[in-house]
Amino acid sequence: MDKVVRNGKMAVLLTSPFGLGWSTYTDNEVNSKILATHPKLIQMVEDGRIAEITVDWVNKNLGLNLGEQDLGSGYNLVIEWVPLGSRFLIESYDGAESIRYVSDTWTPFEA
Repeated sequence: MDKVVRNGKMAVLLTSPFGLGWSTYTDNEVNSKILATHPKLIQMVEDGRIAEITVDWVNKNLGLNLGEQDLGSGYNLVIEWVPLGSRFLIESYDGAESIRYVSDTWTPFEA
């Protein structure tokens, strides 16, 4: 999968502050990763062309089938730069997404 890397960090798109959750709104892990890191989307955000990112555009230009997914939250997209080699999750709370770094020993439940 292509990604945008600069200065040892990878670009990741997140919804901020609130919305539907850009990449966490979909239940398809592959689509989620594409929406979060695709170079064309990163470039559009950098160029201030967020309003052009629609379901039809994504389906046509990225080869996805998002169905009825609402991309309205795309208007709140920001780029977060994650150090290469990091393991992370994108978490969502009321649609506001954030990066959570995890270690190799992380487990989802601990007592």
